[in-house]
Amino acid sequence: MAIATFPPELTLTRRQLPPKRCRADATRPPRARRGLATWRAAGLGLAACLASGCATAKPADVITTDVGEYSYVRGGQGEAIVVFESGMGGAKDVWAQHWPTVGGMARYFAYDRPRQGQSRSRNETRDGLTIVNELHALLRAAELPPPYILVGGSMGGMYMELYARTYPQDVRGVVLVESRAATVTQRCEETGSPCDPATPLGRFLAPRRFKGEVKAMKATEAQVQAAPPFPEVPLAVLTGTQARRREGEFMTVWIETQQELAELSPISKHIVCDTCSHGLHIDRPDLLIDALEWVLEASAESAGELAASSKP
Repeated sequence: MAIATFPPELTLTRRQLPPKRCRADATRPPRARRGLATWRAAGLGLAACLASGCATAKPADVITTDVGEYSYVRGGQGEAIVVFESGMGGAKDVWAQHWPTVGGMARYFAYDRPRQGQSRSRNETRDGLTIVNELHALLRAAELPPPYILVGGSMGGMYMELYARTYPQDVRGVVLVESRAATVTQRCEETGSPCDPATPLGRFLAPRRFKGEVKAMKATEAQVQAAPPFPEVPLAVLTGTQARRREGEFMTVWIETQQELAELSPISKHIVCDTCSHGLHIDRPDLLIDALEWVLEASAESAGELAASSKP
């Protein structure tokens, strides 16, 4: 089994890897408080864009597939391809601040899921397999050859986990940023903890633009749990501990399931940021870049060892 290390003195295996914890930077200004719930529901997409640096966003193009039209951006250079998947309510521009840096070490592709931005789909169902198959067709239509490094945030991380399980041959590595694990709802129900937006109240209050994904959340979780095993590829899991409305038993469930995500692959790295919110990639963009660099290096090493072992 290939073992990757990062830093060199740290062995990254499921059994041996301790979570890396980051602390507050004394020079970093405090994070601004979020607005009221109604403002957040109405302006989440705009707020995410502003927070992630709309000035760095690129003009979008559109690709048409058999099921819809998709707004996307692409750029960068190199052999590796990084594919970004946003969480619910977030369009592709939530990743915009990272594109200049990522583009210096790989090619990248980011898109709007239907109802989350400027894309449209004729599929009414918004469960995980529907979204994964749409992305698979979209990448083919964009003429981007696999394997990919998948980056997913929040619910987007669950979709990327399902993509890796469904199309393992297309995956080079995975980065999960505050990703919701497929067992969270079940675990919360067992402990009696509120797990918004999976609760009936959360589904009722969800903004219309992502109500379909919230309604299909349990179906998506079941699809992930029923899917084939996660591939043995480099996996980085990034976890924040300062998310709003995540207290008590819910926080315990979240941290435990985050560690379980990191255990999906024998080549894994788990970073726990004690100063980060659910928007970890905005609070500490350096952590996402570090994780991507590690996945690139670890996947290249694994590919090299595989090629060497296949020689007669």
